[in-house]
Amino acid sequence: MATYYLDGTGTETNEVTAFDWFTKAAHFNIAEGCFHLARCYANAIGTQLDHEAAFQWYKKAVDLGYASACWNIGKCYTNGLGVKQSDEEAHKWYITAAETGDGRSKHLLAKRFESGFGIKKDLNMAFTWYLKAAEEGYLASCWQVGECYAKGIGIEPNKEEALKWYVQVAEQGNPWNQYNLARKYAEGDGIVKNDYEAFRWYLTAATQKHSDAQNYVGWCYGTGTGVEKNEAEAFNWYLLSANQGNSIAEANVGLYYRQGRGVEVNYTEALKWYCKSAEKGYEVAKTVITELANKGF
Repeated sequence: MATYYLDGTGTETNEVTAFDWFTKAAHFNIAEGCFHLARCYANAIGTQLDHEAAFQWYKKAVDLGYASACWNIGKCYTNGLGVKQSDEEAHKWYITAAETGDGRSKHLLAKRFESGFGIKKDLNMAFTWYLKAAEEGYLASCWQVGECYAKGIGIEPNKEEALKWYVQVAEQGNPWNQYNLARKYAEGDGIVKNDYEAFRWYLTAATQKHSDAQNYVGWCYGTGTGVEKNEAEAFNWYLLSANQGNSIAEANVGLYYRQGRGVEVNYTEALKWYCKSAEKGYEVAKTVITELANKGF
């Protein structure tokens, strides 16, 4: 009931009513109610900001078996919210959260070990916790395990292992991950450079309307990198990306209209697209506009 009022599911959003319901649930020792009541106090949702109350209700949630609240308690100690600041206590709670919680808690602990934020930097432990989270299927950690193998972070470099983890993430269908894998292949970043695989993953992301990937598909067709050169296809992909507001693609469309590559020469269209790109701050487009102006266009 409380979450319906908080999210506006099937009723109007009412944070005060949500807070009242969370309070009732908490006083009946419902662990999830305690956790959400703590979040209300911590974020002034339906009530006044009260970090001490938030901390106490997070503790109550943990006492009732709600492991997810362990991470929140750690954050309270880290930032001195409702309790005396203590990196040592915070770390204990982060460890507990990771040992009892889901992949996200393990991933966040790994990031702390990698950055050395609030604890002694330990890349071996960072890799260990990324791997634990990855083995639970947490995709952000799967990618980081790939990064660790690619760059030798807490583990010996291994391009084959890096690639395995990158591909595992990309195959889940997220276009950003697919695009990132394409960049890895294109640059030989931590894995063996492969223009054909780069194009394949650019295209996979591009078909899901990822504008940067669409721009790179255009570049691949325009240069014959990883695919047979085809200026008309290059123009079409640049245009798709440009129509989504990608400033580099807008300049590329301008270039193709200017040079008649894959489309008939049209200086009016060229200038229009260069201007769109320049308005977004793309310096190459600004330079070309200046050149065209000096030539009387």
